[in-house]
Amino acid sequence: LIRPLIAAGAPVAARTAVHGKTPLHLAARWSHRAAVAALIEGGAPLEARDDRRGNTPLIEAAFGPDNLAVIAELLAAGAQIDAAAKDGATALHAAGRRGHRDIVQLLLSGGTEVDAVEGEGRTALFLAAGNGHAEVVRDLTRAGASPEAASRDGKTALGRAAVGGHAAHADAAQQQRRHRLADDVGAAQHHGPQAGKVAEPVLEQHQAAERRAGHQAVAARSQEPGVDDVKAVDVFLRVDGVDHRRRVDPVRQRQLHQDAVDPVVGVEYGDEAEQ
Repeated sequence: LIRPLIAAGAPVAARTAVHGKTPLHLAARWSHRAAVAALIEGGAPLEARDDRRGNTPLIEAAFGPDNLAVIAELLAAGAQIDAAAKDGATALHAAGRRGHRDIVQLLLSGGTEVDAVEGEGRTALFLAAGNGHAEVVRDLTRAGASPEAASRDGKTALGRAAVGGHAAHADAAQQQRRHRLADDVGAAQHHGPQAGKVAEPVLEQHQAAERRAGHQAVAARSQEPGVDDVKAVDVFLRVDGVDHRRRVDPVRQRQLHQDAVDPVVGVEYGDEAEQ
């Protein structure tokens, strides 16, 4: 539905009344890859910043769960990998804070600045260590993140891990302190390929999986008896504790499947406690 709406003149850069988010911010945050692709195709601004924190769609996507394909879509379209919010935080900070290891790995491969600092002087390593994300800490240290980088109040990733009682993180930081990055594991920001090129294989794999799932769904429906006798059913969409009921006509199920690549994103939401 997104493409017909854009063709009819719907503004792709429109902003919500709360926090000033664009449709691309919303689609990216809620993991709607097909909607992200349609909005980008329709000219949605990749570097639009919301009014509250100055997040770009890429930063929004890095906060959301299971968002690797969305991140890949945005990077392949040319989104700035190190675009920073008002407080200086980048997508790597967001992914590190939430422990989204696959996104962290993709961003590192794309050449993101591994030791970028936000307004409080904290790096992605500091945030990952403080939130108990052991595998992300290991990935960041192996990519050259400095365990000695200190926040504005003088804390390091090691200290933050110790305060939280995260022994594995403290060990990783100590190991990196004693043994600097090996020559054959160069920091991604110095030798990584362009972010868009790195994202393309991830995107292709996800699109292939979507096609396979679509073909399987068509085959399953073709084997269901008595489809013509089924009456309209209720479909529930639950967002932030609110049930939104919609009617779906089974006669149009085939058309719904064909148009599934254009989901509608029109959900306003309150920002999570990202800080």
